[in-house]
Amino acid sequence: MSATEDAGGTAISGATVTWASSDTTIATVSSAGLVTAVSNGTDTITATSGSARATAEITVNLAAAPTLDAITVNWTEGAAATITGTGFSATASSNTITVDGLTASITSASITELQITVPTSACKPSRVVDLVVTVANVSESATTTVGVKPGKTIWDLDVGGGGYTVGGDCLHLAAGSGSEKYIIGIMSSSEAVTSLTAFTQTAIAGTTLAASLAADDAPDIQFTSEDVGYFEAPIIAADNLPAAARAPSQQVFRDPEYEAQMLAHAEAEARRWENWRRTEEELILRQAGLAAMAPGLIQASPRPFTLLDEIGDTITLKVHTSGNLCTGLYENVAAVVRYIGTSGIYMEDTGNPLTESFTAAEYAAWDATFSGTTLPVITNYFGEFVDSIPSYGVVGDTLGLDADGRIGVLVTKVVNYSENLNGFVSPGDLYATSACAMSNQAEIFYGLAPDPAGLHARGEITKEKVAQDMPSLIAHEVTHILQRTQIIYRGAASKDKWEGEGGATLAEQLVGNAILGHGSGQNLGWTEWLDDYFGDGWYTWWARDLMSYFGWDATSKVENAPEQCSWLADEDAGNTGPCKGGRDVYGVPATLLRFILDWYGPGYSGGEAALMRDLTNSDYTGYDNLVTTTGASSFAYIQLVFGISLYLDGRDLGWATPDFGFTSWDITGIVANSAWGDPNYGSLDPYTSSDAEPTSTKSVRGGSTAYLEWEPPSSHAPTSFRIRTPEGDKLPDEMGMWIFRIQ
Repeated sequence: MSATEDAGGTAISGATVTWASSDTTIATVSSAGLVTAVSNGTDTITATSGSARATAEITVNLAAAPTLDAITVNWTEGAAATITGTGFSATASSNTITVDGLTASITSASITELQITVPTSACKPSRVVDLVVTVANVSESATTTVGVKPGKTIWDLDVGGGGYTVGGDCLHLAAGSGSEKYIIGIMSSSEAVTSLTAFTQTAIAGTTLAASLAADDAPDIQFTSEDVGYFEAPIIAADNLPAAARAPSQQVFRDPEYEAQMLAHAEAEARRWENWRRTEEELILRQAGLAAMAPGLIQASPRPFTLLDEIGDTITLKVHTSGNLCTGLYENVAAVVRYIGTSGIYMEDTGNPLTESFTAAEYAAWDATFSGTTLPVITNYFGEFVDSIPSYGVVGDTLGLDADGRIGVLVTKVVNYSENLNGFVSPGDLYATSACAMSNQAEIFYGLAPDPAGLHARGEITKEKVAQDMPSLIAHEVTHILQRTQIIYRGAASKDKWEGEGGATLAEQLVGNAILGHGSGQNLGWTEWLDDYFGDGWYTWWARDLMSYFGWDATSKVENAPEQCSWLADEDAGNTGPCKGGRDVYGVPATLLRFILDWYGPGYSGGEAALMRDLTNSDYTGYDNLVTTTGASSFAYIQLVFGISLYLDGRDLGWATPDFGFTSWDITGIVANSAWGDPNYGSLDPYTSSDAEPTSTKSVRGGSTAYLEWEPPSSHAPTSFRIRTPEGDKLPDEMGMWIFRIQ
């Protein structure tokens, strides 16, 4: 009504009208006279102006509120679902549907049926939720409950089974019946040792849905793909374990002085490795430049010395002391031949502290090991030597000290100048002198000289000490010569430091197997490891390094290990993790390579030795090398199986022990043996929780894994685990998560 009028229809100026409803539960009226229906029924609306009054009777007949039929199936997120009932709008946009508070998309609509796509939650388990249907212009909504399941794999795990996701952030676990235990890993597959990714892991417990209801979804276990999959480990009954894995046969008494010396040697060798890397880069650039300028004029360099063929022959060799390995400082050493073996020529620096460092008989014993066992093993696994060397692309002189290609072993005081090195090789020796002025054009190992009086910087060094370390040290260092040979002459890519040092440390194991009568795939345990620990030390350091990676020092465990530790590089390259064993790139990469050979070697053409040769010879580096050579789907898959193997292999769960990943070693039986003096010393210790919804915030470094042992309350509900940044954002794609049932 736009104006107030009298009975004759004439407008009344300035009139005031008030409005009233006789029953506001049926209709209301505003001060302007606008009537709003509230519920069905009859109401009287009255308008009053002064003494005048008018009434009007209205009947309210609202549309019926929607109703819902019973839901007879459990819904699946992301899948289609059907809602039946009454009072819906045939126009899809006039209906609003929420499931667990999330708005569902409507694909078709009629007054009795709505077709929807069930909305997907961030990461929630199976649960019972509210379904709410609202129709436009209808005051009442219809509400009921419905069971909803995740649209992704729900892992219903038996003991020994696990599920994983890579690049995803959620894993769904089915309900448990009680007395269960799981190990959960959150890993970073970044290849950068400086990468330290913070994450928050959360869990949500849901509801066990009625088993009698059908499910509108695909099977719970989906096909394995790049980012989701299933894995399992065989279980060995506890009473079938080797006795050596259950009880120590001898108490271990550690030698802190010896261990400190070996760590110092590793650090010094790492500095030499970095020195060589820079030298090699310069050589590559120099050779490429010179070859481009005058490819037809570059000639091979002359031999630096006369070939050796008799005991007593003396030659001059250049032994590096500091700086660039080709143009730095060196000392000319007069080397006399003491013994000519089958594969080695053994020489002594005539300026050594002792006139005769070792006897011919002692050198013969060294050569029996080197020629009879060491060299055949490492050439089988790492490739052959070469007979000649090129000078800037032109074939040059024979490489070696004699015509038969023997390896040189020089015992020299020059090594004693360093306070830490026990011995070394120089890859520059593999180049012609025209390319590397300091080259001796021969494969030579330079070792410590006995120095009983401590005349040089290294201090007192006994013959017994040198002799004890020599066999495994030669195996390690000559493996480096083979590795560089493949890079320099056979087109292999220059490898990461962890590949080089891990491979050389693995070579010690492999040679030790041959010497001690063991072999790959024999699940060697505490007895075999301990017997060698008190012997020549072929097996010692991979296990000690693994314990350091797990966070153990001489007496205690550091925090945030192993997840913030890494084996990808050493401290000089940015590894700032808390594990400071000093041998980051040695034992753990050797253990990874041993795992690779155990896991992929049996099915590889030519077996594990061919696999290791191909890893050494490949034109790939780092993660790409492992993936391409083995044929694995991704490094993340290798990492998750390696990570769970480090925890599971040989671990006594009280009722059973998984034998997973490693077939050559009983990992837990060695590193966590009570003979170390503490039953927990050396073990991989996960974080623990018995909460129904465990939550934690941690950081994990590239190549490593954070471990949580979860023992939920009895008969736990279906539970979803999620990882995000602490701020709630998506994590980088290299982050992954796995869950494995251990009880």
